[in-house]
Amino acid sequence: MKNKLIGTISVDVDTFEDIFKSSFTVIEKNYHCDEFTEGLNNLNIFLKRYQIKATLFCVGQDLRWPANQKIVKNLYRSGYEIASHTMHHAQGLRLLTTKQKIDEIAQFEKTYRSIFKCTPVGFRSPGWNIDDSVISILVKRGYKYDSSLFPTSLTPLMKLLHFNAMKHRSFPDRTTLGSMKYIIYPTKPFRTSKDKLSPGKNGLIEFPVSVTPIWRFPIFATGLFKFGVDNFSRQIKSYSQAGYPLQFMLHLFDFVDFKSQKYKPFIHSIQGEYTAQSTQMSLTQKLMILKNAFDIMTREYIFKPYRDRL
Repeated sequence: MKNKLIGTISVDVDTFEDIFKSSFTVIEKNYHCDEFTEGLNNLNIFLKRYQIKATLFCVGQDLRWPANQKIVKNLYRSGYEIASHTMHHAQGLRLLTTKQKIDEIAQFEKTYRSIFKCTPVGFRSPGWNIDDSVISILVKRGYKYDSSLFPTSLTPLMKLLHFNAMKHRSFPDRTTLGSMKYIIYPTKPFRTSKDKLSPGKNGLIEFPVSVTPIWRFPIFATGLFKFGVDNFSRQIKSYSQAGYPLQFMLHLFDFVDFKSQKYKPFIHSIQGEYTAQSTQMSLTQKLMILKNAFDIMTREYIFKPYRDRL
């Protein structure tokens, strides 16, 4: 039996309240806890068959609700890692002032400590919208790793598509993926400097979202749903043959059935806004695709939360 490579399944636990801040009304907040708990319950049921514990990048404002606190506590106790995705899903984090950046990070920590009685060790910037100053803040606050780097060659295209799709939003919310220079940054985990995202000493461990060798095409669930399992299988084959550790990323909405009747009023209210392809598919369709993908990945990889790879 060959030795398997190491990897991590991470989930950006973004609710629609986090993403569609200006579109989320009081009435629609009735769906908030349903979305959060349904998605994480379905995720946990799905991962149990593979005996995988994931890293969950949570948004602090979602942890205000008792029902949401209950499920993340249960997942944490069972071996999942809960990490920071800022307090309010600050999409334009790198464009904020230093004080605003610190507030987004510190407020999450305060909420986290009230639930788990400890501090988070990991961070991911919403929209992978990171910069050097955020790294400096994280190092000073005692974080051990970051997973905000997405070094894909498709960065210019993804930036343009996101900017156009979010045309009704403020400029910071229309930005994504950080600096263009990140296209050529390392694709394997590395240590940063203490005040920059670039490779160095005395900084964090950076776990980049995985991209294919050479062409640097993204390997994540959004691409899986868009381009299919056959393409994904080729990506994993090339990636594992190169001996690279895998950082595979999903979103909460990949495990929520937005085709169900209870979500129809909410989905109707955000017509005209950009929504990921995953939100337009039934849960049955998504789980079938994900099963095929995980069957492929688990032949080559064993998966641990990021904190267990430090």
